[in-house]
Amino acid sequence: MNRAVSVLLIFMAGCAMDSKYSRTDLPKPDAHSAGSTNLVTNFNSKGNPFSAYDKKIIKAVQARWYGLVERFHLYRRGEVSVAFQICSDGEIRELRVTKTTAHSGYADYCIQAVAESAPFDALPGNLNELVGDQPRDATFTFYY
Repeated sequence: MNRAVSVLLIFMAGCAMDSKYSRTDLPKPDAHSAGSTNLVTNFNSKGNPFSAYDKKIIKAVQARWYGLVERFHLYRRGEVSVAFQICSDGEIRELRVTKTTAHSGYADYCIQAVAESAPFDALPGNLNELVGDQPRDATFTFYY
């Protein structure tokens, strides 16, 4: 079976953090190599205090999204970006599609993958001190 790669590109920021921790430097993946699915997790985590926490979020969304891709045979090419905020208690808010070039309906599956993965773990105390009462912004880009 020939199927498109499914890749997830992540950008997460903390509102009250030092700017060196406010973004991940990810290369644009080759999203159209046939026959495999990949999650881009090789973001610049050196010195990032949120790295372990963010990886748990990414893993949860990845697992849910891959399940949807397999279940509903979502193999047409396209791109969907969703943005949301992660509160210190792990709840999400303002989940929305910010960009889509994918087949109609694929954006709904991306929203579903994030929504059904939440709530995430609450921020540990040391990370909560870094962001204070401000939620963290996150953008996930799904490549089909």
